[in-house]
Parts: sequence; C-alpha cells; structure tokens
Amino acid sequence: MVQVAEVEEAARLGADAVVLFTALSGGSEPGMIRTLAGVGRECASLGMPLIAEAEFPTTYASVEELTEQYGFEYLQRNVRLCAELGADIVKTNWPGDADAFGRLVDAANGVPVVLADGSRLKDHQLLGRMEAAMAAGAIGCSVGRNIFMHASPEAITRALSRVIRERWTADKAATGARGRAGPGSGRMRAAFMTGVDAAEVRESRRSRPGSGRRDPSASRPAASVAPTPGRSSTAIPGPRRRGSSVTSRWESSSRSAPVRSFPRG
Repeated sequence: MVQVAEVEEAARLGADAVVLFTALSGGSEPGMIRTLAGVGRECASLGMPLIAEAEFPTTYASVEELTEQYGFEYLQRNVRLCAELGADIVKTNWPGDADAFGRLVDAANGVPVVLADGSRLKDHQLLGRMEAAMAAGAIGCSVGRNIFMHASPEAITRALSRVIRERWTADKAATGARGRAGPGSGRMRAAFMTGVDAAEVRESRRSRPGSGRRDPSASRPAASVAPTPGRSSTAIPGPRRRGSSVTSRWESSSRSAPVRSFPRG
C-alpha cells in the first residue's frame, strides 16, 4: 500500500478526519504498520481524528470466506494494532457472530468500534448484524455499498439509524426499509453514524478502560454523521483530539444531527 497524501494536507483542505485502510498480510505488512504508526503520530500532532479500518485485505467476498481464509485472529490483531497506534475510531468487519465481535471490541481496549458493511447483504442480514454489534459494544456503523446499491438508499439509512440510535430490533427496522426509492434517494452514497456523542467518544479515547464493552441497555445520546455534501467520503465529521485548537461541527450538532446524503462522485 502506498500513502498518497499527508495528514497536514487533509487538515489544510478542511477535512474533519482522516481514514486509513489497514491491511496486514504478506511482505507489505511491516510497511503497513509503519504507515499506520506514522499517520497516528501526525494525527496526534495536528489534532486530527483518525479512523483506522482494521479489515480483511479485501471486502469483495463473503464474511464466511474471508474468515476461513484469514481467521478471526487476523481481525483481532488488526483491531489491536490500530487501537494501539493512534486510532480514535476503529472500523472492522463482522467476524461471524456477536460473541466474536465482542472480542474485537475488547481488543480495541476502549477505543470506539464501528461495524463495516462489507459485501452486499440483504436488508435483514445487514440490520441483524448491526443490532448484534451494538449489543456487543459497537458505537455505530460505516456503510457504503449496502446504501448506494440499495433500491431505496434513504430507507435503508433510516433503518440503520433506528437500530443504532433508537435501538430498534432488526425485524422492526427492516419493515421500513422495503419501500421503493423515493425522490432524490439515488444521491445517498454512504453513511457513518454512531449512537454516542462526540464528547463520549473523546472521553473513551482518553480513559482507555480495560474493556471497550458497554452495557447494551444503557441510555446513550444519539449522533448520526455523514460526510458533508461536496466533500470526499474521507472527510467525515468526528471528535477532535484533546488539546486541538480546531472545533468540530459534530461537537455543536451531535445530539440533533440528521442523516445526510451527499452526491455520488
């Protein structure tokens, strides 16, 4: 993997966070770890939040195939490395069941974890995974193709929001995702949403408790975040690191932020 941009460049362009895909495999692994550590240090220096994608090397296969090929330990080690080398939020794949996902949350050691969607899924399967991930300690999701390839992107985004923010069951939320595409629904490209507010993410980052799991029945303030219209999918509003002089839009709007869409391309 080749790094083609610097954190300082992202800050200068007005990005709210940077995202780094972290693939650990083969001869490129030492270089990937060096890149992750370097980006983590630069983010810490500039007060830029880092979202590290601790995922399988490819997402164009089923979870079952990838888990069989790489093993659960691959994700577990990747999550831990990302958390220890500076990530503010770790995005990772579904490992096959809720218990295994809970162990990924534990591996993050207090750094917030969001669930990636991976390959194309049926609505109930996507929402079911999200419901289970939230119960296991996730704070939200980062979903792309299962939104922009959906017949009604707005409907599935709303369903995900209800599972994450209102703790609806997958069955209940799936009912509202079956509608036909409405006006403007094709403009939705992706969504990054959480069930906690920015201050809580920062506090989790600072305290680093022994376990990242939380009581699934606990009440949480809601935040739902997606890239600003006109920006790239890497410009994701998020929490600023402690000591940063830059104010995040999320901090002022996290309790009432709507799910927003932005144009393709």
